[in-house]
Amino acid sequence: MQRVETRKTQAERRDEAEKRLIEAGVHVLAELGIERVTLASVGAAAGFSRGLTNHYFGSKQAFQRKVAIFIGEQFETRFLMSALDPGYSSLLQLINNLFVRAMNDPLSRDLLRIALSDEPLKDAHMGRQLAPVRQRAHQLFQLHVTEAIKSNDGRVSVDPGLVTSMILGATCAALRVALASPRQDWAVIADKLSDFISSGLAANGNHPDHYKTR
Repeated sequence: MQRVETRKTQAERRDEAEKRLIEAGVHVLAELGIERVTLASVGAAAGFSRGLTNHYFGSKQAFQRKVAIFIGEQFETRFLMSALDPGYSSLLQLINNLFVRAMNDPLSRDLLRIALSDEPLKDAHMGRQLAPVRQRAHQLFQLHVTEAIKSNDGRVSVDPGLVTSMILGATCAALRVALASPRQDWAVIADKLSDFISSGLAANGNHPDHYKTR
């Protein structure tokens, strides 16, 4: 029996084209920065004619608003959403997930590059989308740290807020090192970070096995 292909509607084709343009925009933004991004460069990166981005979005500002919303939503979905019970092991698994996704998926890697950069915060639209993401990341990390202390997996003498800031700072620094060069061994960096967190947070040094990225 001959297979009958269902033709996509105009709305479906438009949605697919817009998604390709936005994802291309993430890659171009991560590579060039906000100031150097143009609608033409995004259209070319998506494999479309240079004028199509302008046709869909109308202006660079409108396009940046769409990309900013996409970055906020995707960062939450890819990196921060978790059904894991709060605690020390879940904290290590959450951090491991950041590295594993970035290692294996170019879009996730560029989302991290943008989220960890201070440049997007200079843009009003990007800043409004990324500021809550960073706040959400801090809240989630602190939830795990606090629960680890309550359950005696973490040192009871530490301040959860201070420790959370230190862990986030170390995580961001490690990710920046990994993102700085494609020659970096992501797995080694992730494992060293896990060792650092374990030695500093775990109660009496009795921490669970690390979530190795290899």
